[in-house]
Amino acid sequence: MSSSSPDSEPSLSKVALTNAERREVDAKGNLFSIIKAVDALEKAFATGLIQDESYEKQYQQLLTQYKVITTALTQGAIPFDVEKFIKDNHMQVHYARVRLLGTQLPATKMYHSGEKGSPDTVHILDAGQHFVTLVDCLKMEMVVVTPCVVQQGLLSLGLSR
Repeated sequence: MSSSSPDSEPSLSKVALTNAERREVDAKGNLFSIIKAVDALEKAFATGLIQDESYEKQYQQLLTQYKVITTALTQGAIPFDVEKFIKDNHMQVHYARVRLLGTQLPATKMYHSGEKGSPDTVHILDAGQHFVTLVDCLKMEMVVVTPCVVQQGLLSLGLSR
């Protein structure tokens, strides 16, 4: 059994950092926090725990912070490698990786969540439907087409004979 004297404390080594190194460590700590926050936000949105407006507002703020931090960590012409940072720190952040290293668009904009279609949307869809019908008729080499189908299709597209 080993005994230690009450006066002995574990030795702590001090690390002397330059101001530049301190700023880099601070920036990387902030980046770590931002990535984890984006991951948690994406999970909350995906499971319906957060409303669209709140999600977008928080995501935009985090994205802005992410861009500022990664710009600050860029060394000259070499951009900071966020993917390597995530791997080196053993971060399990699939949602954040997809969002931040992908399009960087909020999911609500990417998938048009919660947006109401414009009045033109119906006309665009109708035009597409009639175009597909016309192409199908041409592919089947139809010689006689019911005038009602052609007439109705042309009228709904705003065309006439």
